[in-house]
Amino acid sequence: MLSLSLNADPTAEEGTKSSHCEEIIREHLGVIFNNQPADKWREQVIAWTWKIKAALHLETELMATLCEKAEEEAIDVFARNLSALLMAAPAGARNTMGLDPGLRTGVKVAVVDNTGKLLDTATIYPHTGREAEAQLAIFSLIKQHNVELIAIGNGTASRETERFAKAVIKEIKENKPQTVVVSEAGASVYSASEFAANEFPNLDVSLRGAVSIARRLQDPLAELVKIEPKAIGVGQYQHDVNQSNLPVNSMR
Repeated sequence: MLSLSLNADPTAEEGTKSSHCEEIIREHLGVIFNNQPADKWREQVIAWTWKIKAALHLETELMATLCEKAEEEAIDVFARNLSALLMAAPAGARNTMGLDPGLRTGVKVAVVDNTGKLLDTATIYPHTGREAEAQLAIFSLIKQHNVELIAIGNGTASRETERFAKAVIKEIKENKPQTVVVSEAGASVYSASEFAANEFPNLDVSLRGAVSIARRLQDPLAELVKIEPKAIGVGQYQHDVNQSNLPVNSMR
């Protein structure tokens, strides 16, 4: 964990020099030391004023300013990354299969037509000893719906799922679909959203994510606008910054 502190008066730590900030306070108040009985007390009061009051307040204010600037930069990075993701080139109107990778819970499969309409869904378990069964299911869906693209989420077991999909494609002699790994950021948020519930009221929540993955390859902008920007997760610590600034600034 990084800990940051500010020292506004480094001369005070050298020992051989008087505190520059205490001298500023003394000059501001017009205090002159001339070997009077109260000089020692007044010197202690000035030192206390700087160390206990002014220095702490100044450090807090400076830290707040630095944090605010850091948040602004983080949100700017988030906005640029989000813009690049939203404006990514669409794959176009082609029948697409979406694979939401998983290990123990299985790989969720959804097939959409060239307009994004849901055609079919399935859950397969290629990583738990049922690979042959999973290959047959994927092969059948590809042939049945003339799948041209396979979108694979980049989450857990993404690489294993991509290898599995390519192994299935090798067995296809003609019209082989292409595999593309896409960001699945925000897919789970969309799956549990009211928007998804209205769109697919009878579809299991776990399968809605696969639909989103397929559609975001077809047209990233049309699909990602359904998700709140701060849930897409392409920024620097977006959950640690001022949340009220995210929806506005992230869409600049």
